[in-house]
Amino acid sequence: MLLWGVTLLIEVPFMIATYDLSSRKKRAAEARERGRETKEHDTFGAVVAWVCMAVVNITGQVAFLALVTNVAHTSDGANWIYFFIIVRVLGVLLGDAYIAFFLLPPETTITRVVRTMRAQQEGMKVLGEAAMERKREESKLMLDMQRDQNTINREKSEANFMNQFAQMNMENALEQQRAFLRSQRKREREDGYDPNTGGL
Repeated sequence: MLLWGVTLLIEVPFMIATYDLSSRKKRAAEARERGRETKEHDTFGAVVAWVCMAVVNITGQVAFLALVTNVAHTSDGANWIYFFIIVRVLGVLLGDAYIAFFLLPPETTITRVVRTMRAQQEGMKVLGEAAMERKREESKLMLDMQRDQNTINREKSEANFMNQFAQMNMENALEQQRAFLRSQRKREREDGYDPNTGGL
């Protein structure tokens, strides 16, 4: 069992190699965003080493699982045990291969900063538009209030003018009536008409 345990230790460098290949994609994405097309000269060697470790890992896991399940001494259902071993080993290998070659690299720092700045700019733009809209609404409200106040003042002025005009007309009418009465009395006095005796 100690021998199999040592054999399975290949999974540790295999895991490190898988992580290294995945991190290379992240570094390449960051370099592309900076406008630098950098080529990893040792990428081909890293892939070859990963494939070799994968072969060793597959061999070790198949042998270990065959030993643990004692498939050689199992007459009934041996095919199912072989199927389980193959599926289990291939599943682990496919998972590592996906992480190493197909896993989408995480968002880079530049992308995150640019996205944050764009979000801030959009937020400032929305806030600016909201402030302008509020100012327009306030200006419109002030204009409406001023217009209403001007209308009220004009109506008051017209009402005062009409009152003054009516008062002036009434005073003129009274003055004309008084003038008429004075002229009438003057003519009567000139004609010798005594209002007390009725002209007798």
